[in-house]
Amino acid sequence: MVSLEYEISVLFRIGSIVSSRLSLDGIIREVIGLLARAMAADACFVYLHDLAKREIALRGASEASDGETLGIHRRLRIADDVARWVMSHNSVVALSPRSALDQRFKRFKEDPDYQACLAVPARSGGEAVGVLTLHHQQAHAHTRQEIGTVVFAAELLGAAITVASWREERARLTKELSEAKRELKSRRLVERAKGILQHRLDMSDQEAYLRLREQSRQSHKPMLDLAEAVILSEDIERHQTTVTRKSGVVEK
Repeated sequence: MVSLEYEISVLFRIGSIVSSRLSLDGIIREVIGLLARAMAADACFVYLHDLAKREIALRGASEASDGETLGIHRRLRIADDVARWVMSHNSVVALSPRSALDQRFKRFKEDPDYQACLAVPARSGGEAVGVLTLHHQQAHAHTRQEIGTVVFAAELLGAAITVASWREERARLTKELSEAKRELKSRRLVERAKGILQHRLDMSDQEAYLRLREQSRQSHKPMLDLAEAVILSEDIERHQTTVTRKSGVVEK
């Protein structure tokens, strides 16, 4: 059993990780790698809860778990695995020494024969937003000290998950707003270009639009680029006309 001082130092390091500017995937990768080593676990997984899809998705796995196992666990229904119980009950599960025999632990024949499992909710505001699991291939009795350390680590991770979710949502909304503004600008420029073509070539709105679209197809350029070119040409012509008129006034 590791010392209390060592586990406290691990928690301090986890605190530094979750408060860093790493991405959520980077935070999860660092935390589970550190926990797996600190707790001498053979595997450590983090599942995140997708409430809308009613799924638990594996978001991270320690290096000790092989890629094939990671692929099998990539998407898990909430009705499966010990994570279902932890998520729905928002409670800790410590299974040993034969965790695979527990009805809450779904066995995959490709999995190592884990003898112990510790699964804790990653909470934010008291609600479970994910599940952190540690697995041992050898018989392992989880001590209160070990469980307490993992629970605290999961609480830190839960806060990081929430903050990262806010950041991702803000980034998504910012991107959508930017795309909406770009689309609105594009429509305005295309409408202006259509008006110029209508005036120059004495054509209808539909004919002007079809002209721009056909030129876009033939030149393999976006319609927006062509619209900007038409507008630029019109602006240059107007400028030249203005200069010519002013020059004529001066000459008189």
